[in-house]
Amino acid sequence: MKIKKQRMIFDMSNIYLIIDDLKFKILPRNTNTAKKIITKLPLQGECQKWGKEYYFYTNLNMALEADAKQVIKLGEIAYWPSGNAIAIAYGKTPISNYNEIRSNMVWSL
Repeated sequence: MKIKKQRMIFDMSNIYLIIDDLKFKILPRNTNTAKKIITKLPLQGECQKWGKEYYFYTNLNMALEADAKQVIKLGEIAYWPSGNAIAIAYGKTPISNYNEIRSNMVWSL
């Protein structure tokens, strides 16, 4: 499946991640990173794929949170401070062990 574009949009009360014709409603967590990302919406970027994870680079520049993690749950949104990227994982990545969803991104949104 070729991805044309990935973008995140905000319409006052809802946040969506849109990939081509797919639209996912985002339920942000109560983290500093999520709050900062929300203030920077809308975001848009070229979609990349890494295993079963889609991500896009942003101009965000935020530090790693103390409770950050690499192993995430299906559908969790992540932010990767080293790459200034946002991702959504829906399955195993090249660094996953067994059936976990392991991301280079750090969960936060």
